[in-house]
Amino acid sequence: MIHESDYWWMHCIQQGHKLHLASMIFNDIVSVIKSKARLNLVYGMYLSHLFELFDVGISHDDTFSFDDSTISRATMANINYIEEPEESIRCMQRAGLLLDVVSYALLINAYGKARREEEALAVFEEMLDAGIRPTHKSYNILLDAFAISGMVEQARAVFKSMRRDRYTPDICSYTTMLSAYINASDMEGAENFFTRLKQDGLRPNIVTYGTLMKGYAKVNNLEKMMETYEEMRLSGIKANQTIFTTLMDAYGKNRDFGSGVVRYKEMESYGVPPDQKAKNILLSLAKTVDEQKEANQLVGRMETKVNGFSRFLDEEDDIEEAVLHEKRGQ
Repeated sequence: MIHESDYWWMHCIQQGHKLHLASMIFNDIVSVIKSKARLNLVYGMYLSHLFELFDVGISHDDTFSFDDSTISRATMANINYIEEPEESIRCMQRAGLLLDVVSYALLINAYGKARREEEALAVFEEMLDAGIRPTHKSYNILLDAFAISGMVEQARAVFKSMRRDRYTPDICSYTTMLSAYINASDMEGAENFFTRLKQDGLRPNIVTYGTLMKGYAKVNNLEKMMETYEEMRLSGIKANQTIFTTLMDAYGKNRDFGSGVVRYKEMESYGVPPDQKAKNILLSLAKTVDEQKEANQLVGRMETKVNGFSRFLDEEDDIEEAVLHEKRGQ
């Protein structure tokens, strides 16, 4: 019952349905939920989804109210374009609900994704002032919230707090901290932290290497990007589609058709199917007639010629249908 109601509640919010419909579903949840922690978790997830709707400017005309017997009719009135999502948190507090770590963490994460750094930091400080200490998982959520916006100092504070609270940062924590430096365009800081990661006894995984490579690609340092790629390869980690697409994208920005071909062929030799983005990059790099012909052959496109007209089609296309298409002049 709870899981089904949770699903439809979130579905209504995500699809932008009227809030009174979501309210009816939520009433089913509160009627069977007795734990404040569980209620806060559901509400925290709801806040996160509401804030995501802020980005696309979805407006809700109806007033949402909680059930009288549950929290004394705490009302979120007239949420139009969700101008102040933090007011939702205040409604919980006025209703006497104690915010849990998940509610805080999800709200901070939502602010982080929306690049509202000051609000994210304010909620984080409020959480600490309330005496709430994050769990290991919520620490990673908080770390990610600041890393997304490139808030290095705040991310470092969270990272240090993990150790203070006797939570040992894992490779996920280190990789997220690494991304904070990269999102702040601080490659020197990223390099130093990457070195520290290894000195602390952790082994970089494919996500860690990929994060650093994206950082080098972002600042157009292809030499360092390839050095990182070779280090990853020599460590025994096999590149995946994401890694290869990162390399292809970097060469695409530099209009280097030759290197793009090398990486595309390497992708195939590793048994990694090139995705559409990699194909599009290779095709966009081809400028001369010979390059275009080679690119089309590599991505599996064949050329049909009928009555002087030509058309490219993918390997899975029907050649006979393509020929008829050309003959009809379509």
